[in-house]
Amino acid sequence: MPDLIAAVAIIIGTAFLMIASLGMLRLPDFYARIHASTKAATLGLALLLIALAIGLRDRPVITKALLAMAFICATAPVGAHILARAAYATKVPPLPDNAVDVYAGFHPDAADADKVGETAPAVPEPGTSPLRPG
Repeated sequence: MPDLIAAVAIIIGTAFLMIASLGMLRLPDFYARIHASTKAATLGLALLLIALAIGLRDRPVITKALLAMAFICATAPVGAHILARAAYATKVPPLPDNAVDVYAGFHPDAADADKVGETAPAVPEPGTSPLRPG
């Protein structure tokens, strides 16, 4: 039974990694690509590490697999956020269909990248959100 669970986890994890690679090739802009690569690859790698731990059933292997999974699950979203924020700050264009910029007046990176040293836009009033105006 554990071998069957490991085999299913390998198949599903490989499918998620395949979806992530297809997303990198097929999605139209940087922001969508980074979303696909982070979400699908993190889940795919986590499933492969779970399959490794279940399949080998050795305490050092299980410990290393769990530590690697925790590290990947903690750092991949943070890295993707940093890349997306840097892309937004340097004005990497999104898809033309997504031309609405809800963070234009709220996000400090919305200031022009060539105006280094100037103050960021005003901090919004407490209780306001760029996602729920008014």
